[in-house]
Amino acid sequence: MSQRGRSKFMDGWGILFIVLHLGLVGLAIYLLIWTLKLAEASGSDSKFVAACLAFAGVVSTTLVTATATTAATLLKRPLEERNMLLKEATEAREQYAEKRQDVDTVVRIVALLGTDDGKDAGRSQQIAALFALALHDKLPMALCLLENMWRDRMFSSYAACWLLDRAFQKDDEDSQIQAAEVLLEHTDLLLTEDMTCQWVPSIDWDWPENLTDKAKPKIVEALFSVLMRRKGPEDWDPSVIVGFCILAYEIMRKEGQETTNQQWVRKAAAGLLRSLLEILKRKSSVVSLPSGDREITELTKLAEDVRDGLATTLSPDGLINKLEKWTKN
Repeated sequence: MSQRGRSKFMDGWGILFIVLHLGLVGLAIYLLIWTLKLAEASGSDSKFVAACLAFAGVVSTTLVTATATTAATLLKRPLEERNMLLKEATEAREQYAEKRQDVDTVVRIVALLGTDDGKDAGRSQQIAALFALALHDKLPMALCLLENMWRDRMFSSYAACWLLDRAFQKDDEDSQIQAAEVLLEHTDLLLTEDMTCQWVPSIDWDWPENLTDKAKPKIVEALFSVLMRRKGPEDWDPSVIVGFCILAYEIMRKEGQETTNQQWVRKAAAGLLRSLLEILKRKSSVVSLPSGDREITELTKLAEDVRDGLATTLSPDGLINKLEKWTKN
């Protein structure tokens, strides 16, 4: 039975209850009159009459109070239901207006991607459109457009990393996974002409705690991939090798090992750190970390202990071995 049906059902019983109460009140008054007449005819004393009046008064008062309470309840319920329906209708209108506004906003933003004559808009206008989508929390749409535009060089790698960073900073698993996949598929576009590369700002020299487990392996794999996009270590600016070394150390230090993905990430980071330390060891015996200078031999031993101490179901050894071969080029 629906809420409205139950309400009508209860109202019916309430009305019947009021009718019965009124009938009982009438009966009490009738009995009172009959008792008084009987007392008068029999010549009863005043105490008996007073007792009858008191009894009839209590009965009548009780019945009238109960009837008034029931009537008030029956009158109150329709008002409450009406107020509830008005509140629900108002909330529904507000939600519809909000969704309509979101749709209108998205339509206007997407319109920036083209011109009135059907041609593609300029590069700066297209970048502004994707930034606007991201700022309006339309990251899935922005990332889909980025995936199509970045490969065609319609979107700069600097701007792309900003957009990906926006997704990684948002506590939304789907957006983070989507951003990690886009990053991994476009590592070749991260390279710059000055022997460096573009990278996601919030994952530069740090490993954010809000990253979801499902996105982390793809991000780490992207690290391996972008490093091996150049022919060998000598084709990288030394500062890049140091920067990735710091990031690998931070991942290894901060990452847990409760889940399979966490174990994979930590072991991969240890392998990455060890390979990068082998490159740096050719020119120095220490490496500068945010916490201070550390001996390369000490960090190498630490990375080896982490890598050998983790027995993972899904092992990154194939990726690590590939990187170790690359370091020898």
